[in-house]
Amino acid sequence: MVSTGSALMWDSSGLIPAARAAKSLELSEVAAQERREVVRAAPDLARKAELATRMEGADLVIRPDLSLLRGSEAAYPVVIDPWTTINKGAVGLRQHHQRDQR
Repeated sequence: MVSTGSALMWDSSGLIPAARAAKSLELSEVAAQERREVVRAAPDLARKAELATRMEGADLVIRPDLSLLRGSEAAYPVVIDPWTTINKGAVGLRQHHQRDQR
């Protein structure tokens, strides 16, 4: 069984701009680290949107916030992070039961 909650969507606003980062090796390294981490957690100054999710059969459906995705102020990359839970206990129990019946 799979359950879903909302998803969080964010852009890369607030990261060190590439032009500014190019002026110093230290800033360049910090900017590169920020770019790697933006996919793990929303930066403080990122534009954010909470998105509804739903299951359609076996598919998780998420509709992105188009103004955040396509807006003139969008800073890429844009990340969508869905919250889901998979009930592994039920699957494991079913597999165990099937094995016992053989």
